[in-house]
Amino acid sequence: MKLSEYLSPKTVWINAPVRDKRTVLRFIAESIFPYTEETAQILLDGLVKRENFHSTAVGRGVAIPHCRIPNMKGVSVCGFLRPESPVDFESFDHAPSDLIFVLISSEDRVADHLRILAKIARLCRSETVRDRLRTARDEKEILLALQE
Repeated sequence: MKLSEYLSPKTVWINAPVRDKRTVLRFIAESIFPYTEETAQILLDGLVKRENFHSTAVGRGVAIPHCRIPNMKGVSVCGFLRPESPVDFESFDHAPSDLIFVLISSEDRVADHLRILAKIARLCRSETVRDRLRTARDEKEILLALQE
C-alpha cells in the first residue's frame, strides 16, 4: 500500500495559517471536504469528536487527526499540513506538532483506515522522513518524502 494512493498535491498544505488545535481541525475540514461527498461541518464534527476522545499526537512533532464518517462514499482521503508554527496537540512527549497528517474514511472501512494510519506512523518513525517533511519547499517535495 502506498500513501500516494490517498494523498495528492491538492491535499498538502505548507505554512498553513493555523494557531491551535481547533483551527487546525477547522482548516483541515474546510480544505479537504471538496474531495469527499461530505460537508465541512460533518468532517469537523468527526475530527473534533475523535480528538476529544484522545489526542491524535504521536510524538516527535507528529499528529494524525483522523475520523471515520458514517455512510461516507468513496475511498479514504488523506492530507498533510505543515503549520506556520508548531501547534500544541497535547502530545505525551509535550512536543508541539509541526507535521500533521489527516485521514478521513468511511465508518465501514475500518481495515483501510487502520492500514493507512499504520503506514503514516511507520513513515514518521524515521528521523530522515521527518526532516525531509520539515524542510520540503513545496507539495512535490512532501510527496517525494513520503514515497516508500
